[in-house]
Amino acid sequence: MKTTEQDLLLHILLVDPYKEKRPALALALHEQYRVTVVANGEEGIQVLKHDPPALIIIDAGERNMADLSLFDEYDQQLPLTLVGQHPDDEYAEDGFKHSALKAWIEHTINARQIHKRVANLASGEGRIQEFGGFVTCNADVINTFRILRRVAETDVSILITGESGTGKELIARGIHEYSGRKAQPFVAINCAAIPEHLLETELFGYEKGAFTGAVSVKVGKLEYAAGGTVFLDEIGDMPLLTQAKMLRALQERTFERVGGNQVNAFRARVLAATNKNLHQEVQNKTFRDDLLYRLNTVHVHLPPLRERREDIPILIDRFVKTFNQHYHKQLLGVSPWVANTLQKHDWPGNVRELLNAIQHAILLADSPRIELKDLPAQFQHGMKATILLDKLGILPLGELVEQAKADLERQIILSALDKFNYSKLRSAYYLGINRKTLYRKMKALDIQDREGENG
Repeated sequence: MKTTEQDLLLHILLVDPYKEKRPALALALHEQYRVTVVANGEEGIQVLKHDPPALIIIDAGERNMADLSLFDEYDQQLPLTLVGQHPDDEYAEDGFKHSALKAWIEHTINARQIHKRVANLASGEGRIQEFGGFVTCNADVINTFRILRRVAETDVSILITGESGTGKELIARGIHEYSGRKAQPFVAINCAAIPEHLLETELFGYEKGAFTGAVSVKVGKLEYAAGGTVFLDEIGDMPLLTQAKMLRALQERTFERVGGNQVNAFRARVLAATNKNLHQEVQNKTFRDDLLYRLNTVHVHLPPLRERREDIPILIDRFVKTFNQHYHKQLLGVSPWVANTLQKHDWPGNVRELLNAIQHAILLADSPRIELKDLPAQFQHGMKATILLDKLGILPLGELVEQAKADLERQIILSALDKFNYSKLRSAYYLGINRKTLYRKMKALDIQDREGENG
């Protein structure tokens, strides 16, 4: 199902039994957001199951008080707010723009970092495009797609750079699919994953009797690819001797199997990728400059996921659907707090790390949507502080602040204890308190001592 711009707008669920008599609020919301209006909590739960909103606005009339507990029971992390204390016409014309409700909604948008997606849509950016399974709404990557579509039908060599996990092989496969070679094989070989003494035979093959154990002819990747595409992943890790032979194959469009004299035609197109700076590797004399120039006819760079955060919601949605189908589940997506947590993560492992996190969560999830508790351990450290935002408007500010301070203090003390292997004397000195105070705080914050470690 194709995602539209309307689908990317912030979804608000408005629960109002008097929606026909009080249309001004709904109309004001519709101008900026994607709004679903229902008359009661039962109807609202059905919306939650099929199209989860980012927040719920509920009429404060007495008959709707039961809906509060109904929504809270279904999903305790959905932010709720009460309206209805003001006449509906106060939201008409410019009234909504100056209302406390609008300020609260904007605060919620910022908390989930959805504002960037809304801004992209308003500026005409944010349209989702795909190339070989690589999906994005990032303007720079979309521009890269335009370049790749132009050169894909040619035979020029293309060098793809970017950190591990950014999707370099997806781009290479996309180039192959857009080219006139798509009916021929696409052959990928990871130069970093194959031992140095085996890489040459993997690429070029060998003749029977070329060395001990060579009991038959082996067809190499270059030969097997025929008129298709050879993708040399992590080419920065290719040994210098193999680089020299690969350069000769590219220049002369021929090669010989290891231990053989017969010249074989090399007809495949070569695409290469690396997470290294090959120009720096040339300076370090670990990569041949002539091979770099031969491979670098067209160069495209894929930015890391932390530099294209607008793609994170799109990727989450895709991965949830993929793993739902694979594991026969029917999860509706992620909760707003999970979306916020994933949006703020720096993703050192890039798209591959995000995919693994969603797969982990899908396997563990026992709610209609992925919750913070379902994510891998590295995402759990800020879970309590994030969930506190759900209490906004329910608990007094002072109580919320005290809970947040206690959670933060607990994390700091645990970090110090871990650093010094639970030595209380060293941890207390590190924290600038005495050991008696540390013991008292550990007891108050329910921090368990490690068995046998009393120092």
